[in-house]
Amino acid sequence: MKNILIVKMSSIGDVIHALPVSYAIKETYPDAHLTWVVEPPAYDIVAMAACVDEIIVFEKKKFRSVKGFLQNFLPLRRKIQARDYDIVLDLQGLFKSAAVAALAKAPKGQKYGMWNMREGSQLISKPVIGPHCHDHVIERYLDTARAVGCAVKEVRLPIRVPEREQQLTRQIVAQAGANMANTYTVLV
Repeated sequence: MKNILIVKMSSIGDVIHALPVSYAIKETYPDAHLTWVVEPPAYDIVAMAACVDEIIVFEKKKFRSVKGFLQNFLPLRRKIQARDYDIVLDLQGLFKSAAVAALAKAPKGQKYGMWNMREGSQLISKPVIGPHCHDHVIERYLDTARAVGCAVKEVRLPIRVPEREQQLTRQIVAQAGANMANTYTVLV
């Protein structure tokens, strides 16, 4: 495997839930180049993923008018088609992600998605009905990784928090009068 494309563009929580797929891919195919298509709000999350080699930003707002579509379609297509992908994983399963998956150059039958794809996305990517299709969404995403040969040994979030953000967190916690040596549970 040389090049793999993940299409999971939006909903920050869903993007976080999809990150273990990048770990599973790199664990099985360590030399693969992993590209991820994401919308701007979730970009920083994907940028912290240690397993992602390249990020393509899909700016959906720019495609809302005819003029915007005409101005932005070709540059996006060029970015997506800059590589030939061995596999495309559409983890979004919607029309917008299907449009991106359709643009990606990959061998016939090498585009996969989750079992509950909607909005016609199942016409572009093959839905994977894995053993975890009714389990937590992380396991459903990982079923797509399993379908392409990944041996998923554990669920791993491959996040590298930059030193700047770590330092900022320490400052905020200290200003709040808390002690970083203590164990905390944080609910958001």
